[in-house]
Amino acid sequence: AKGVFYSYENKYLLAIEQYKKVLSIDPDNIEVLMAQALLFYKIEQFDDYENNLKRVVVLEPSEVDALNALGYFYVEKNKNMLEAEALLMRAYQLEPDSYYVLDSLGWLYYQKRQYDLAEAFLQKALVVKVDDEVLIHLISTFWMQGQYEKARVVWEEYHKKFLQNNRLQGLIQKLEGH
Repeated sequence: AKGVFYSYENKYLLAIEQYKKVLSIDPDNIEVLMAQALLFYKIEQFDDYENNLKRVVVLEPSEVDALNALGYFYVEKNKNMLEAEALLMRAYQLEPDSYYVLDSLGWLYYQKRQYDLAEAFLQKALVVKVDDEVLIHLISTFWMQGQYEKARVVWEEYHKKFLQNNRLQGLIQKLEGH
């Protein structure tokens, strides 16, 4: 509980220490490993983040959140792309209607320049949930396919729902600048 309270107070190092205490008693506690991984990510201790997620995947191979998080992390870092695809496909097989898994797969295929596959997964994700990250990925995919008008139409339709997301707000300008 102390770890949770420290997390809410943005005292990440103190929270991580509390989670370490729990893990010294119960090293296979998936919930604590996941919570600690999130904090590692927030303070940019990416090796620890990756190690926690790998441990969770070993302990519980059907833990969709860990499969997705580790796979997406690899995609974002552009490393272990074959493993990323395997992790994300496992997550997809377990939860084929999860918008965040669909988004992760879409982003994987975007990074691999397989834009048709990227679009298919991202369109499915958007049907499940209108999400700002999914929109950024989908609009970027349209753009890379040369579907500039389609990208603008989707941006125009949804950007006002996510005024707090500066990346989405400036996305078309950024894409036009490239």
